[in-house]
Amino acid sequence: MKRHHQGSKLRTVLILGIVVVLSSALTIIYYSFAGQQKNNQVILWQYSIDASVIVGSDNKIGMDADPDALRFGIVPRGGESERRFTISINNSNKDLEKIYARGNLDVIIKSSGNISQFLYFDKNNFIMKNSTEDITATVNIPQSVDVGRYEGRVMISLVSNKN
Repeated sequence: MKRHHQGSKLRTVLILGIVVVLSSALTIIYYSFAGQQKNNQVILWQYSIDASVIVGSDNKIGMDADPDALRFGIVPRGGESERRFTISINNSNKDLEKIYARGNLDVIIKSSGNISQFLYFDKNNFIMKNSTEDITATVNIPQSVDVGRYEGRVMISLVSNKN
């Protein structure tokens, strides 16, 4: 009789454990989706581009005119370098044009990697007011940073704000 009682107790603990794990998992899933709906934004277009800078030990500078990346070349400590790029809405995407015409097309730019600590944009998290927007990306290198190559990626997103 004691054996039966111990087996039933073990089964009850096991069932309770499974219920706790399942309810925790469902709660996490629910709140992750609820957070996305709350945001009320839909990403319409994204573009990812490489970014890099070489921090030099002396006053050497160098540029890289690669149009497919934000490569700032060689920049000395205490120096800075700029690259410009353009975001434009053209006639090839009618849905994007309609959202732009309503005035609720946001531009969001995010950077990742170790270049992020130096990389700044003159415009970010803004409503696109013109069909073409020029943006300046700047790396500002502190005097105290280590010499070397710093890399990362820049993600440019066009987002519809459904408000």
